[in-house]
Amino acid sequence: MHHCAAAAIALLTVATTARGSVPWTYSAWTGDADSGITSAAPYTVAVNCSGAAVSVNGVAFQAHALSGANFSIEGAFNPWGPGGAPNVTGNSLTLANSFIFNGKPRTVTLYNLTPGATYETNLFAWGYDDSGTARAQTFASGSDSLELDQNFYGQNNGIRIAYTFVADSSEKVLTITPVGDNTFHMSALANRQVLLATILNFGTNVAGSSAVFGLPVGGAATIDWTVPYASGSTPELLTTLAPSFTLSSGDCTDQTSGEIPSPAFPGPVTYTVTDGGITNVYTVTVHVAPASTDCNITAFDANLAVSSAVITPTGDTTGTVVVHVPYGTTAAQVVALAPSYTLSAFATCPQPNPGVPSPDPLSLTTPVHYIVTAQSGATKDYTVTVTVAGPPLPFMALTGDGTAQGYSDWEGEYDGFRFVTGPELRVVNWLGFYDAPLADPVGTLGDGLAASHVIQLWRVSDWTKIAETTIAEGTAETLSGSFRGHEVPEVTLMANTTYALVAAGGGGDRIREGDGLSGWSQLGITINGGCYGYGGQPDGGWGIMVSANLGYMGAPAATYETWAAANGIPGEPDTGDFDHDGLANGIEFVVGGNPTLNDTASVAPSSSTDGAGLVFTFRRTDLANNDLTATIVVEYGSDLAGWTPAEPDVDGVTIVENPDFYDVGIGQVIVTLPSILAVDGRLFARLKVTITPPVSLLDEDFEAGDGGFTIVTTGGTPWAHGDPESPDAGGGEISEGNDGSANCWGTNLTGVYAASTDASLRSPVIDLTAVTGATLSFARAFDAAVDDTLEVNVLDTTGNLIAVVIAPFGDPDVDTTPWKTISVPIPAGALGQQVRIEWRFIGNEPDAYLGVYIDDVVVTAP
Repeated sequence: MHHCAAAAIALLTVATTARGSVPWTYSAWTGDADSGITSAAPYTVAVNCSGAAVSVNGVAFQAHALSGANFSIEGAFNPWGPGGAPNVTGNSLTLANSFIFNGKPRTVTLYNLTPGATYETNLFAWGYDDSGTARAQTFASGSDSLELDQNFYGQNNGIRIAYTFVADSSEKVLTITPVGDNTFHMSALANRQVLLATILNFGTNVAGSSAVFGLPVGGAATIDWTVPYASGSTPELLTTLAPSFTLSSGDCTDQTSGEIPSPAFPGPVTYTVTDGGITNVYTVTVHVAPASTDCNITAFDANLAVSSAVITPTGDTTGTVVVHVPYGTTAAQVVALAPSYTLSAFATCPQPNPGVPSPDPLSLTTPVHYIVTAQSGATKDYTVTVTVAGPPLPFMALTGDGTAQGYSDWEGEYDGFRFVTGPELRVVNWLGFYDAPLADPVGTLGDGLAASHVIQLWRVSDWTKIAETTIAEGTAETLSGSFRGHEVPEVTLMANTTYALVAAGGGGDRIREGDGLSGWSQLGITINGGCYGYGGQPDGGWGIMVSANLGYMGAPAATYETWAAANGIPGEPDTGDFDHDGLANGIEFVVGGNPTLNDTASVAPSSSTDGAGLVFTFRRTDLANNDLTATIVVEYGSDLAGWTPAEPDVDGVTIVENPDFYDVGIGQVIVTLPSILAVDGRLFARLKVTITPPVSLLDEDFEAGDGGFTIVTTGGTPWAHGDPESPDAGGGEISEGNDGSANCWGTNLTGVYAASTDASLRSPVIDLTAVTGATLSFARAFDAAVDDTLEVNVLDTTGNLIAVVIAPFGDPDVDTTPWKTISVPIPAGALGQQVRIEWRFIGNEPDAYLGVYIDDVVVTAP
């Protein structure tokens, strides 16, 4: 999959002029209504040149084709799309979304024409370039020609070029020749016979109506006209209908366009059209469409910056709208929001649109109901809730080796915080500050701070102090007023829990929110913004409060799939364009776009020229850059046909990376392509993103057997495979596998584990010899004493330790035993060889706890 963004170094500007006679004409193409496509005439050709099959105004366009029984399209070509942002509506958008280009010239040959008959050929395109860039072409057939700029109506606006002719043979050749270097982007081709004294369209002045034409046979024809339910729900309303119509030629002798016919509907009405000696009598029958049963909310906007909404129909009569708002959004701000929404056609909703703060404002605590009523009277109850993003993790920044550095903008650099990856986050090293303690830094958090340097860790939900350490003055190295390298006892932080870390020092009296801290994101932990405290003295007295929502502990760097699920498009392919904004989903993943909103203008790659050549700039998120399944590359070429990857210091190419340039976790990449790479003054660049789905190396749910897993027991209770039936031992029972499955592995399937248990469960051999990255995912249920641990290791085929995947950790939830799925990267040191995965449980508490249970083990690469 790839999406291209290109800019030429040399630009061509050509004035739009018309030459020749009336046969060549052009007009705006905004949608189906002005497409000139009508089922009232026979078509010899209707083809979507580079897109899917679609029906427009009752005319069926075949899917991407360059030849058929009645046509051929010749000249060099390249397909493009779907993508872009053409301002074309209806089914015509399917035609516009793709095109072919690179014809120099492009030749269109029409076959099997009837000599003497009149035809109209239509070529469809849209303005591709911005103001100042021309895409001029000469459209010609015989002595008839027209010189016209494809961009005549402006960037993204559609254009229809028509050629009317009388066939002098069974074939007709049309040529499209670029005036400069920019070729014609042909989206669709249609050719129809022009019949005299025919009605081309009918009732287009009645919104939502549609007409099906029967071609005249022996002077008689039919039109079946369908009007929406709201326009004709009673016979009395039908009598007021005044349909408009247009003719190919001649006059309608008994009815007038846009006026109520005589006799009026609902009975059949005749329209007589004459042109010289030709008369066609149309019998028009009106039908009322059934009432629509659609009652969906199709879009919801809270009208708050950096917010989004996920709409989920949960049943025929219910649905949910979850509005995500940024961290720090207050309840008062939510109440004041004025959301707007879009409904199914003809559906209604009593909630004001756009909304107002009353009578039913959005709320952080109380769901709001949007009752949508269909035209038929069917209803759907949407429950709208608001969720605030979790707090950021300031003053910590993970580095690639698993360590972390805290730093500030006011002075110096502070070391601290080392993380051990796994299902929980472990703080191994904390950070101390110089000077005396703060007094009661955050209300109840004081807890008797000593007259030295105190660091405390608190659980925010109930303001329980988890741990504390004191650093005596003069016992640690100082740098710019900070302590470095002070070791404290290891602490386990549980997932989905918010903590506050308070480092107190100085003569001040408070900790407050502030600015000046930054960081970046890795391993699923978001780091943004900052909080700091100060003691009111310019030369000391600093305190730090760190709040962290650890909901993603144990997860590897996000993949495209996890990003898509988190952004409201689960299961959508990277090649698709969910929000139809011209940026493929995979491109949105890389540049940090919102795949559910049209944000092309703010996140799309850009290009410019300078004395050195073509400068191509794009946004790149750390999440995408760290995704092993994603390949991100800038390519260049001179003809939009052959592409070369841009590599630094190769052929004069330079690549500059600026981390966190746009925001935390979103860097800037600048690729400069020297002008010597241009051919005939042309040089193009594009951003290409390829997502390679993971390959399964091991996938075992243990339902059909033990999966070939083996056990090694040094002492105590061994692992066993089967149906768990362990009773509640004070921490919850385990009576089924993950997601209610029948079988799993456990340290004891029917009860508690024995004292001095040291038991390992090992996978079959997994071949990692040819992979550059791998991920381990498994489900586990855990009930153990405080000092008992589970660890996950990678072993070689003989049982020797290669690497630690998850360091020993204790029971994360002492009161229950829920199944939880853990996903972690396999360490790089284990790649390139054959390995086994080991789960080692060490338990010393006799007759009180159930132990560890493992299910649904999956290893994927990359």
